[in-house]
Amino acid sequence: LCNESSPTISDCMISNNTASQGGGISCYYSSSPTISGCTISDNTADYGGGILCNESSPTISDCMISNNTSSDIAGGLYCDNNSSPTITDCTISGNTAHYGGGMWCYENSSPTISGCTISNNTVPAWGVGGGIYCSESSPTLLNSTVCENSPSQIDGEGIVLIGMGNTVAAVCPISGSGVCCTNDACVIAEQADCLAFHGTWLGEGTTCDDSPCPTSCIGDVTGDGEVSINDLLTVIDNWGPCP
Repeated sequence: LCNESSPTISDCMISNNTASQGGGISCYYSSSPTISGCTISDNTADYGGGILCNESSPTISDCMISNNTSSDIAGGLYCDNNSSPTITDCTISGNTAHYGGGMWCYENSSPTISGCTISNNTVPAWGVGGGIYCSESSPTLLNSTVCENSPSQIDGEGIVLIGMGNTVAAVCPISGSGVCCTNDACVIAEQADCLAFHGTWLGEGTTCDDSPCPTSCIGDVTGDGEVSINDLLTVIDNWGPCP
């Protein structure tokens, strides 16, 4: 518990604790602890299973906030009452609550979330904000991924998505994946998998919307989308038995 205090907490494991508010860490009344390189997991609370911020703005970096449980609000991280934490390069995953599985922002709380992954957090089907719930607050999301949270990725009012690099999707992107063109279909796959089923890989990070596969047709040997003299010249140049 941090009450009007700002300790430095680094490279720690905070696990299997229980409280009414802030199962792993509670920050109250102008507390701004620095929390880095920590794993905060398997903690339980009514509010803020992993970390609770009330009138406090901790700096949280390179942390894993996972598998925490709230019986009510915010499985992973709870921000309330003018709390504006800075959350950088963290993973908030596998947390559960009735509202705000990964993160809950309320009452003029404006956290900055940068380079984070918020994934696989859950609330019941009747709950809100599997990944993030935001109301009466304006969090900033930068270069982060919010994916595979259930039943929704982001809910509420006031969420602000700023900057390039944010991904909000029902399915998490595959690391190192890109567009694979095969049989006139565009799929997302890793290079090795694409080549294994004789596809054409268009490069890491490409998408079917930005880099659609060309539609092939009989006679389009060069794959440029039309049958032309270039196709005939290619056939003539390669005339003879196949190797």
